[in-house]
Amino acid sequence: MFEKDINTNETITEQETLVEEETKKSDFNIEEELSKQKEYYLRIVADCEDRMRRCKQDAVHSINLALENITRDLIPLMSDITQALAICDGQTKIGLEMIEKNLKNTLKKYGVEEIQAEIGQEFDPNIHHAISTEEKEGMDEGKITNIVQRGYKLNNKVINATMVVVSK
Repeated sequence: MFEKDINTNETITEQETLVEEETKKSDFNIEEELSKQKEYYLRIVADCEDRMRRCKQDAVHSINLALENITRDLIPLMSDITQALAICDGQTKIGLEMIEKNLKNTLKKYGVEEIQAEIGQEFDPNIHHAISTEEKEGMDEGKITNIVQRGYKLNNKVINATMVVVSK
């Protein structure tokens, strides 16, 4: 009978060892699966963050492009008002000045600025567009002699260069 107890104890010990080994394998599989799931989750989160960032950039780009297109369409209107102011007088001139002021303020609110150019200023090809050259007494070469049409920037990007005549 004592022998039977020893065999039973050995069988129980073997079974316990097998159970421990299976438990270790199971724990290892669970940890491995948990690690895979965690990595998968982190990738999904990173992908979502990238998509949100790209969507935000696309939206900003679309808004800026639309604003740029509208500005390009309004610039000729500013030029027409400036030319009309040069030839009219009286109440008409006062009305046009008010329209010009309101339009400039509205454009400024959206980041549109007039490019500052003055006669005698050095020609800058980044913001000026030379439509012709002329000899002008007492003026150095490369200076602006006449401003034909004002230019505009949108958020420091030249939308329409100032059209000028340059001394030679």
